[in-house]
Amino acid sequence: MKRQLKTVAAFAAAAAMTMASVMTASAEVVTEGQSYSLSTENGNISLTFSKSPQVPIDEYDKQLISAQSVEGYEWKSGYVYYNGLEIADCGWEFDVEHAKDGSWEDTGAYVEAGGLYHTHNFTISYNGTDYTQCKFLYGCMLSGNNSNEYYNSVYVLVPKGYNGKIWYSIGDEGAKQATFYLNDDCNTSTTSQGTAAWKQDSKGWWVERPDGSYLVNEWYQSPESGLWYYMGADGYMLTNTITPDGYTVNADGVWEQEKPASVQQTDDGKDMVTIQTALKLYTDYIPQNSSNSLKNYVLADLDGDGIPECIRTDGDRYRIVTCVGNEVKSAMYDGGGQLFYLKGGNVFCRYYESTSAAVAPSFSRRFYKFDKNSEPMFNQIGASSANEDSSYSLAGSEFRNGFEYVTKERFDEYNNRFGTLTEIPLDSAHTYKSIDEAYEAFIAQ
Repeated sequence: MKRQLKTVAAFAAAAAMTMASVMTASAEVVTEGQSYSLSTENGNISLTFSKSPQVPIDEYDKQLISAQSVEGYEWKSGYVYYNGLEIADCGWEFDVEHAKDGSWEDTGAYVEAGGLYHTHNFTISYNGTDYTQCKFLYGCMLSGNNSNEYYNSVYVLVPKGYNGKIWYSIGDEGAKQATFYLNDDCNTSTTSQGTAAWKQDSKGWWVERPDGSYLVNEWYQSPESGLWYYMGADGYMLTNTITPDGYTVNADGVWEQEKPASVQQTDDGKDMVTIQTALKLYTDYIPQNSSNSLKNYVLADLDGDGIPECIRTDGDRYRIVTCVGNEVKSAMYDGGGQLFYLKGGNVFCRYYESTSAAVAPSFSRRFYKFDKNSEPMFNQIGASSANEDSSYSLAGSEFRNGFEYVTKERFDEYNNRFGTLTEIPLDSAHTYKSIDEAYEAFIAQ
């Protein structure tokens, strides 16, 4: 059942939000990034939808999202940009395809002007499992470009790998609404798949769109049979295997919905299929996209999602490579210092130390939040320094001037709040000459 979200006061002020029954109206799926003219009782309003932010996210919002995160779940996000507050009188619908009826729980939260807030908990019932820790966050903020530009943000916490539809709609009751999907490809491929056609050659089957393009790395549901098939990285239908998101397809390419995917796991729960898929991507990507002088490898799961990042190093400099689905991304090319991370905690630390016979040793730590779905992937969230004159200092957005001298006790308290960090050694004794060797060491941990 769909859920309607409708404001009861202007967005610029504090306003409550409530869940109600669905509005009866037609909906038009909106393409990401394109301007859409929404007809309302206050006139036409120009909207632009996106799955990624077009302006920097407020630090308070980042902290709230981080605090509401749950292991084994991931965030899906959507943003709509517009001018003025005429949209305040429009209705909002939000829905998740497999949301369990009766599971929506109002947290009692209310809008804080210019900020994000946590409004509802709910349950997704999917493939025979109830995922009870799903969450819905919502906010309305000034874009920062000028005093009349606003954007609404929607964040939905769902199980990792969930591929059901997630959408929200805007529009007057009884009128046409603009609908935007938060999950990948639904805004473009949902319509085109309906008129897609099967094609075959000597290698196998694929699904071709009317414009001649074909489906890649995505599921396809046959409109005739209702059966699901997965198209691989080369566009061909997968058969007799496990898909990249962990489901079994049989000899005919059909998803075996009655049987859970047979995923090989180590004793400590490492998903062998997922890890090996990532390693294949790294092996193909790195020779063409990384310095040949970085000849050693080490693997570490920096964000606790079960997919290790690959760090290529010469013992001093390093480059960190990760993957999102079948896309490989590279970041943090640097040198010097030591690397640490919080296992399963998305915290990454660069540690620098200097010594001198004339003065006391000094060291500094730079703390980063690692999010492979953001750009940049590493965002600095703080820093601490023990200085040569035996003073201590902290840096970050929480300090009034971005910097503050503190006592030793305050210094230690600040560092401890990032948790117990584990070193990623870059010396030759702890790194490996090939990705395969690094993989064996990672699995053995």
